[in-house]
Amino acid sequence: MLNIPGGGGFHNLYLTPLNPAQCFFSLPDSFPNAAMASPRASQPHSDKQKGMSFCLFYLATWKSKAVLQQVLELGTPNRDPSKSFLEYLMLGKHIDMKGIIKHFNKSQRWKISKPQTNDFDVNLLYLCIKHGCDGLAPHGDKRWQEKGDSLEYCISSIKNFRNSTLHMVGVDEKTFMEKAEELRDLLKNALVKSYDFYKQNVPPRLLQELDQEINDIKNNPSSKVDDGFLFNKLCEMVKVEGKEELKKKYEAMSSIGPVTNLLGRGVRVKVDVDKIFTKMEIKKESNSSEDKDEYVEYEELLQCVQKRQGQKDNVVLLVEGPAGVGKTTLTRKLIHDWASGEMAKEGVPNYEFAILAECRDSTISSLGQLLSSLMPELSKNASNEDLVKCIQENKLLFIIDGLDELNPSSKLVVNEILNLGETADVTVVCTTRPNRASDFKQRVPENFAIMHIKVIGIEENRREEFVKNYNRALGDEGQRDISGLLQYLKESRLQDHWRLAFNLVLVTILWLRKPEQVNKLTTATELFMETHRLCKERLRQRLLEHKETRAIDAREVNDKVEIFLNKLQEEALINHYNDKTVLSAASVERLRHVCDCLSLPHAEVLGSFLVQADSVTGDGKEKFSFPHKGLQDFFSALHVRETLLAKEIDILRILNNIETILSDCNVPGELSKALVGVNKETLEKQNRKISKISHSIRSVLEDTLDMAKAYDETESQTVSLDLVKCQNVLIHLTGLLYLGGSPLKKDACAELVSLLKDSGIRDRTQWLSLLSEVKCDETVSKCIAQAMDLKEVEISDSQVTAYASVLRHMRPSHVEVDISGDPQDVPRLQDLLSAIEATDWKTDLRFRHDFRYMRGRSSVLDERLKEFFGSTPNLAWFSGRLSGPAAEALPQSLEFLELAVKDDAQLPVPAALPDLALHERRRRRRSCRT
Repeated sequence: MLNIPGGGGFHNLYLTPLNPAQCFFSLPDSFPNAAMASPRASQPHSDKQKGMSFCLFYLATWKSKAVLQQVLELGTPNRDPSKSFLEYLMLGKHIDMKGIIKHFNKSQRWKISKPQTNDFDVNLLYLCIKHGCDGLAPHGDKRWQEKGDSLEYCISSIKNFRNSTLHMVGVDEKTFMEKAEELRDLLKNALVKSYDFYKQNVPPRLLQELDQEINDIKNNPSSKVDDGFLFNKLCEMVKVEGKEELKKKYEAMSSIGPVTNLLGRGVRVKVDVDKIFTKMEIKKESNSSEDKDEYVEYEELLQCVQKRQGQKDNVVLLVEGPAGVGKTTLTRKLIHDWASGEMAKEGVPNYEFAILAECRDSTISSLGQLLSSLMPELSKNASNEDLVKCIQENKLLFIIDGLDELNPSSKLVVNEILNLGETADVTVVCTTRPNRASDFKQRVPENFAIMHIKVIGIEENRREEFVKNYNRALGDEGQRDISGLLQYLKESRLQDHWRLAFNLVLVTILWLRKPEQVNKLTTATELFMETHRLCKERLRQRLLEHKETRAIDAREVNDKVEIFLNKLQEEALINHYNDKTVLSAASVERLRHVCDCLSLPHAEVLGSFLVQADSVTGDGKEKFSFPHKGLQDFFSALHVRETLLAKEIDILRILNNIETILSDCNVPGELSKALVGVNKETLEKQNRKISKISHSIRSVLEDTLDMAKAYDETESQTVSLDLVKCQNVLIHLTGLLYLGGSPLKKDACAELVSLLKDSGIRDRTQWLSLLSEVKCDETVSKCIAQAMDLKEVEISDSQVTAYASVLRHMRPSHVEVDISGDPQDVPRLQDLLSAIEATDWKTDLRFRHDFRYMRGRSSVLDERLKEFFGSTPNLAWFSGRLSGPAAEALPQSLEFLELAVKDDAQLPVPAALPDLALHERRRRRRSCRT
């Protein structure tokens, strides 16, 4: 009995020394491909074939290794045996470290860094011969692959033969004998050719010993099997069969389903990510203050990673981006490219395995469990621990999606992946929202180099391509004319919103369903709100036609839908707190219970707002999630808003809901009346209490947090309110409170801005980003202005809308307005001028488009600027185009003027502008300086 080391302990292997015709193995059920090889009389033939396959694999592994070691020694006569093979490659063959990393994985690099070569396996010996032996064809030469009489092809054939034996699970006696002879010919031919190639005579004893050893194994296969042989075969199986399973899994996972709840009933569209993936604008963050940020293409990402490996063996590529920018789509593109072979291009590292981990998945808590779920067939005959051990000697690419969605289970998986970098060759690609980037970077082990990139979004000139691709992906749903949508996107003043892929998805579907609503959109919150209204309208219509609810009048259907939505919005925040984007089973059950109480068909109702969630586990259980994490945040914000408004002004509507439920449950009239009366009295008392209390946003968040703790089915519970995690919820809440039509009290506005600051929104760029996404009332704008606390303000085209809301509440000393585009295309520019007008701030106005381009018409700002000049005493710089009357109104405070005019008649009177540096631009392209 031999003890074979395996990941979870030792496997007992019982070998009976019989002749090949009687070769028989008895293996424990847990061992791969031998789970059913128990010694039962009913299966002697099957067991014998499995035994033969193990014998053949052993023969091909160890005899091939011995011959290739001999070839390596012949081809490296100048190598110093006391030095490592790595030193020989770098000093003797002049291969730099970049080339070493490209061709050898981390485990192989570790082995060649030692002087001994006796632990080199067949694949490593093949690489060492290919890159280290004198006189052989260079890497990539056709002689290594094309059938012929060359030594190169002979070496490749040995390696390929050995690897092919991995797939031979059942081998009969005849095949075993034939394959053994085929191997004998290959090995002897290699010895003869290599000695001849290096001008030496092959020692007869080598050929005789090879013949004798092969004959011995043929006559008594079990006599030569050693302790590690079977586990080595498992590793090879994982590398070949497991990889094929991964590719099939990823082929399915890289097909993306659009927001199916917004499409027609029963529509389930899946499209290959490669058909809709559009190049994104990606910025690589600099490593120091001296370096400049640079922009990279998607295809260059892994090439950049390879460059960073010159510093450390392992690299983390941290992909940061806002909700909806396309981070998850990018991860699906990566697994698609790995599975299809697109990734294996020149300059891109050859990753043996790409492993996708989704942080939202709370059902997987170890790396072994993750591998088992990705390779379910192979895992039937191998332990989770063995699978982890089997991949460690390969070059690994881990793709971790959604660090901002980490839960206690997925956190264990991520930590295990990072710790694997101590012994394995690991590249980790992680995606996250901005609020989790810095925290994760602090947790990355020191043996990783960190490359930080930011996904800005889809470039303006590529958005039309994305919308067209997505529309085609919808199949029959997308066979409508979208020329109007494309024109709208070109002319839209919401260009910052359309850089986010998810917003483009929503606006495309909204256009197909309600095109008249699209032109009214001004903020991202309005886009989400309109698609939400579309979902509600479609559900109401289906319920009015459904056999179970068509007898109910429209008003009652509306009421029931609103009751269900209140619960769904609450569950969105509860699952958000419990780090779940896939709703827990208990959460889905609570939603179904509400549907039952309301006599609503839960399949119709749940399917209107949720989608069936895909999972790598493939356990067959029905799971639901929001179509996108951003939508879960939106629903969570709706819950906070509805709770705030209900507590302050609309608590009595609870009575109407109670009456509806009692009616649906067929409660007798008298009992129903009594119950309503009791509840009315209780609610009126509560209403009087509520009217005396000032409810805060924080109290709503904390109340729901307490509910989440009570519902949490795991032992770990959220101890305190994590506002960083709630940042996107608070951003949506800001816009929703404006759209709600009921202005917040001053202290509530101050609290909202304070919570936004505590969630991580602190610098100027973050506040401006928020203001571009939502509309705020005057009080909230004032609080944000105070939080920004700017003394000097620089305003570009894309920032005009944001500053138009807050500038009037600021007290800066200097305001610089620098507009590059046509002023008529810049939204709220007139509002911005009104905010600056009549102040004593030093002001610079630059209208670059007006100064450069003269089309025969006056500037759209001409009359407005004439008024502005008359009431703004501290204008220091003006650049643009003015009519004669407007030019005469220029104030004497000017220090610098760049003015485009039609002719001399429109020049301002020089006496009115003493000591002025004047640049004149005429239609005739003649300029002068005075």
